[in-house]
Amino acid sequence: MIVTKKQRRNLKPAKKGEVRNPKGISGSRCKEKLAKLVEGTISIRDLNTGRSKKLPYREVMLMKLIKNSIDDNNTASEQIKAVITIMERLEGKAVQPISGPEGIPLQPPIINIIPIGVIENEPD
Repeated sequence: MIVTKKQRRNLKPAKKGEVRNPKGISGSRCKEKLAKLVEGTISIRDLNTGRSKKLPYREVMLMKLIKNSIDDNNTASEQIKAVITIMERLEGKAVQPISGPEGIPLQPPIINIIPIGVIENEPD
């Protein structure tokens, strides 16, 4: 969105303690809406029988993902991306090793805490 000079002049900074967008955009709200939309159904035609049937969007998306992984019209990288997505969902994502330059694994940081002095409370 492009802000014009006139719009910029009308902008006022928020006062101390003032919240301009108290509800904000909640990730959980978006996630809930997306989950509801995916549960909806769509009519598709079965190419084998020619009949129309209703399937959940979620199932159709999975079928499309599988089709993309084996479709020769897609580039090799598109096919590989689809296969990786499927395998990560089925098998879990592979552990990503943490390594530094030249592939040398990084050692976890060692924190030494040396007390400077001990304060003892002696009874009066």
